[in-house]
Amino acid sequence: MPRPGAHTEPHGSPPVATRVWRWSVSIAWRARRTAHGLIKPGGRVPLDRHADKEPRYRQRHSGAASKGRRPAARSPLAGYTRLRKSLLKEIERSVGQYRSVPAAFDREYQRVQTELRSSTEKLAGIRHRMEALSRSSDEVRQQREVANNSARFLGQLEQALRQYDQVQVGDLAGEVASLRERIRALEGEVREDEVEKRTANALRRIGAFAQRLMPRLDAERPDDPLSFSVSDLTVKVTGKGSREDYLWEIGSASNWLSYHIAIVLAFQEYFLSQAHSPAPSFLVFDQPSQAYFPQLLLARAQEDEAAGREVAWKDEDVEAVRKVFQVFADAVKSAAGRLQVIVLDHATDTVWGNVKPLNLAANWRGGEKLVPPSWLS
Repeated sequence: MPRPGAHTEPHGSPPVATRVWRWSVSIAWRARRTAHGLIKPGGRVPLDRHADKEPRYRQRHSGAASKGRRPAARSPLAGYTRLRKSLLKEIERSVGQYRSVPAAFDREYQRVQTELRSSTEKLAGIRHRMEALSRSSDEVRQQREVANNSARFLGQLEQALRQYDQVQVGDLAGEVASLRERIRALEGEVREDEVEKRTANALRRIGAFAQRLMPRLDAERPDDPLSFSVSDLTVKVTGKGSREDYLWEIGSASNWLSYHIAIVLAFQEYFLSQAHSPAPSFLVFDQPSQAYFPQLLLARAQEDEAAGREVAWKDEDVEAVRKVFQVFADAVKSAAGRLQVIVLDHATDTVWGNVKPLNLAANWRGGEKLVPPSWLS
C-alpha cells in the first residue's frame, strides 16, 4: 500500500531516473538552441531552420528580404533571461512530482533481498556437500591403500613360508650356529680391552726374547730387565730400585748396538711364532762393527789387507764383534730356514770367519762394487 503523499506512476511508465535524464537532455538542447536565437523562449518551433546556413542563403529565403525590409533585431540577453525562468519553473514542477520514492521500488528492493538470501543459503549448502564429498573421498582412498598393503603383506608372507618349507632346517641351524660362533670370535678380537691385553702380552714375550740375548752381547747391564715402549718407540731398561732408563739415557755405542740387535731379533722371533705374520722374514744390518772399529781403524785395516800384511785388531774388539755375528747365526739357525740376515760390513773374515753358518756372498773390493760399472755405461 503506498505511503501517504507517494506518487503512483501509471503501469508501463519508464523509471524515474530515465525520465529525469531525458528531461535534462531536452532542457540542455533547448537552452543551446535558444542562445543562438533558433528557438523562441518557451517555444518549440525553430525561428529559422536555415539559421545555421550562410547569410545570403537566409536573405534569399526570407520574406523581409524579398520586400526590401530589414528584420527587426532582438536582444539575445532578454531571450536568455526568459528561457532561464521557464526552465527553472519546469524543473521545480518535475522535482515536486518525485519528492518521495514509489512503493514499487520498495517492493522490488525487498524481493531482491529475499532472492539474495536464498541464493546465499543455497551456495553454503553446496559448499558443505562438496566438503563432505571430499572427506568421503579421502577416507575411501585410505581404505583402499590399507587393503592393498594388507594384500601385499599376505603375499610376501606366503612366499616366505614356501621358501621356509623348501629349506632343510638341519643344515640351516648348523650354519646359523657356525656364524654365531664366528661373530663371537671376531668380537673378542676387536674389543678394546682385548686388544690392549693382547698387545701387553706380545710386548712381554718380545721383552723375554730380547732378555735371553742380552748376556750374549757386549752390554754393561745385560741382566737388567728390558721392555719395548710402543708410545715412545724405544727400549726401556729397569735397573735397581725399579728405575726405568730409556736407551738414550744409558749411552755407549756398544750398549746401543747390543740393545738394538736384541730387540730386533726378538721381534722377528715373535713374528715367526705367529700363524700369519705380516712382517717380512729378513733383516739387513749395515756396518754393525763400526761401534768397535772406527773409520780410521777400518782404513788402516784395508791398507794392511791390500799390502798382504796381517790386520792388527784388538782382541776385545774382535771378540765383541764376533759375538754380534754369532748371535745372528744362532737366530738364523733357530728359525730353521725361515729367517735371513744380511750384513754389510768392512770387517774382514779374520773377525767373523770362524762363525758358522755365515757365508760370504760378495766382496766389493778391488774394482768390484755393489752396482757394477757396466750398468752405468
